[in-house]
Amino acid sequence: MKGQVAIMEYVVLLIMIVFIILFLLLMVFGFELMGSETGRSEDLDRRSLFTLQRMTSSEIINSPSFQKGSVFDDAKLTALNSLGCDDFRGLYGQETWAKVERIFEKETCHPIYNPDCNDYIESIENVECTPSIYPHCGYWEFCDENKGPRMMYRTVPVNVYIKMNETTVLGALSIGVRLSE
Repeated sequence: MKGQVAIMEYVVLLIMIVFIILFLLLMVFGFELMGSETGRSEDLDRRSLFTLQRMTSSEIINSPSFQKGSVFDDAKLTALNSLGCDDFRGLYGQETWAKVERIFEKETCHPIYNPDCNDYIESIENVECTPSIYPHCGYWEFCDENKGPRMMYRTVPVNVYIKMNETTVLGALSIGVRLSE
């Protein structure tokens, strides 16, 4: 009887030790997986900031008359948009999407002097700028936005220089960078 009780004690002790070892292994591997996800997130964050900085200071789309950057030339944006997605991604990185939107100020429309101004703005706000319809458009989109779980988005205000009437308007640059597997 005493021998049987001693064997049972050893069995229970072994089962507890196995559970403790399994629990410790799960904890170690769980922390390792969380650490790798954090590293991927930080990498995506760095890539999106780099792409954003590179676009806002790029001579390819910035107006040469402004030295500090973040003043996009509308003609250059239209030309880059007509090149296609592969050329854009060759310049700014694979798995990258960008959109530059003009922000229209409807308050500047005077109802007496220009009664059709608000209707005109609403008609061109959602029209993509291409060489055939420029300047009657509201945004330039580079590559299709395909939203996904591993995509980092950033939006910053920029200025858009309108060459036709030599004015600068407010705009918004939105970028998206996908984490490559």
